[in-house]
Amino acid sequence: MSQSAPTQQLTGLATRIWPHFGQLDGRERRRRLSDLAGIVYALPLASLGVLFLVGQTDLFTMQQSWLPLLVLAAMLIALNRSAFFWVEETSARQYERYEASLAPMVIVAALLLFGPSGIWVVVIAAIAVLGWHFPRAAAFANRVRALRRHTMQMAAIPALLVGAWAYRSLGGRYPLAELTPPQVRAALLSLAVMAAGTTLVFFGYLLLTRALGLRGTGGGEQRGVWVQMLLVGAPGSFGVLVAAIYMQLGLAGLLFYSAGALIATIVAHQLSYVNLDNARRTRELEQLEQLGRAIISAPPDGSRLPNLLAAYVPFMFQHDQIDIMLFPERVLLHVGVRAAAPDAELWRWLAATPQVRLFRPNELLPWSNIRTSDGVIVAPITSAEQVDPVGGIAIVLPRALGDNGPNPEGQLPAVQTLAAQIGSAVQSIGAYQRAVTLDRLSQDLTVAASIQASFLPETLPQLAGWQFAAALRPARQTSGDFYDIFPLPNDKLALVIADVADKGTGPALFMAVARTLIRVYAVEHPDAPATVLWATNLRLLNDSDSGLFVTLFYATLDPATGLLDYANAGHNPPLLHGEYGQPQLLRNTGIPLGIEETATWSTVHATIQPGDTLMLYTDGVPEAQNAAGQFFESERLFDVARAQHGESAERALAGLLGEVDRFEGNVPRTDDQTLMMVVRE
Repeated sequence: MSQSAPTQQLTGLATRIWPHFGQLDGRERRRRLSDLAGIVYALPLASLGVLFLVGQTDLFTMQQSWLPLLVLAAMLIALNRSAFFWVEETSARQYERYEASLAPMVIVAALLLFGPSGIWVVVIAAIAVLGWHFPRAAAFANRVRALRRHTMQMAAIPALLVGAWAYRSLGGRYPLAELTPPQVRAALLSLAVMAAGTTLVFFGYLLLTRALGLRGTGGGEQRGVWVQMLLVGAPGSFGVLVAAIYMQLGLAGLLFYSAGALIATIVAHQLSYVNLDNARRTRELEQLEQLGRAIISAPPDGSRLPNLLAAYVPFMFQHDQIDIMLFPERVLLHVGVRAAAPDAELWRWLAATPQVRLFRPNELLPWSNIRTSDGVIVAPITSAEQVDPVGGIAIVLPRALGDNGPNPEGQLPAVQTLAAQIGSAVQSIGAYQRAVTLDRLSQDLTVAASIQASFLPETLPQLAGWQFAAALRPARQTSGDFYDIFPLPNDKLALVIADVADKGTGPALFMAVARTLIRVYAVEHPDAPATVLWATNLRLLNDSDSGLFVTLFYATLDPATGLLDYANAGHNPPLLHGEYGQPQLLRNTGIPLGIEETATWSTVHATIQPGDTLMLYTDGVPEAQNAAGQFFESERLFDVARAQHGESAERALAGLLGEVDRFEGNVPRTDDQTLMMVVRE
């Protein structure tokens, strides 16, 4: 699509400023062109406004009131820096960020107290902030963005001068000595004039960027105009109160009120980041779940993996750049605002030091021995089949702290999960490529087995006062059983054991989906096992018509108290027993998952006392057969378990499996056997 002449001229200017402008992605090119357009648009308005302001300035007022003017300017800077904000989704994967502060309150108060001379607080604040940040910006693009932001603020000076004229025309007096109805009415009407004028400046910028093809043609501009007017008018109305406080209580009253306003806006500022972080964590979980499903549904040869990563990963994280590499040099993803990919030294360091790391701005980068101007997150991609990493992820965080939020560590769990998903996908791809020369059935079984192996916990928790042991013995190359132990956000542990009906590759894949869903919903509902089963069941039925179902026991364990909250979806009841008291069977609280869409489960509470042992198992253990066709049976299993009381979790597990092996003899195993032991010391 051809560009208009103004757009071409603006692009030429951008190319001279940024030599690599043509190599940036489309989003970053539009952002930088918007910054340049804002400067070109706002600079004449700001210059004209300053010229008129000089003509309207009362030097005597400036000499007599320089201290309160400086106080108001400082307050304006502080309120702008602690602006609160919210983010709204305007369309699929598109978000609009709205910012607000009490800064208009200061501007209105200065105007009501000192007339047009008070507008100098805007100029002083803009020049001071720009002078502080401009030389400290690590990238020239950030300097241009800062210049655009502050020239846009000063472009509103003509609107403020018109508001001052309206105030005098309506009978207003400087300074605002008392809150009489005529004076308040004049102040509020002039505020409306200033809000409308400031909004017109903002709307003009929107129209310019749309005309240059830098903004979509949707209806969001009209909403933005009304929001802008509200964000100026609502806080500005408090300026009347600030002016009155100053006239009644002097500078001390102004400082006291300023401190209260600043504390309130700082609290709102921090709450904004909390809400934004929560929204980001939700978006990360959604994108990770969708990516996992897409990877499972994609062709096993890995041909679509780069496309899937490009479709989901950029929307998971706040970033300037994301790179995903398979060693030695296969690029899976390279998106962002930078022209060059990361230095090869980074990948060599990550291959030799496989750990997830966050490097903050100005921190020394170990692979280059230089200090970065950006925050960087790196993570290895590992495979269960290889000791060394098979690849890596590098995320360059946004340079402006406000773009990234105060808690970049919050992205680390999602980065680790993404690396695990890619590692599992890479492992599956490798298994597929090795099996292409074999029989189709053998190929399917090999891929499914490698996927399942990566889903089982590599290590079990090491907690003081607790012991955990588990084993899964498949009857075939793939298994319909699975178990899991993982931490929850509320300092609890999740315990899972399950058995998918039937055998073969289909049940193995069904198990993989069920395991992923359990993990996702366990994080969303850490205190509600029944809700986790309900959400998993609903998603299984909505997304699959395989006709398979799964029996599953899911519990949350509080290690501090031994409290166990569980929901049992038709699974063999685990045995809880100790030295004293009656053994307890944790029986069903609902039907298996994948059968009834309207099914519900209840949560039951139990307590693992010191010295107690909890045994979880699948039906392959009591249904183990010997040469005579006899079953091992549950009662024999419970007797052996009670006989192992007092042993460590590992020894108890080994003793149980040894008894099963002696009973079976040389008879081939007919069903998967899974055991998990939890011992409270």
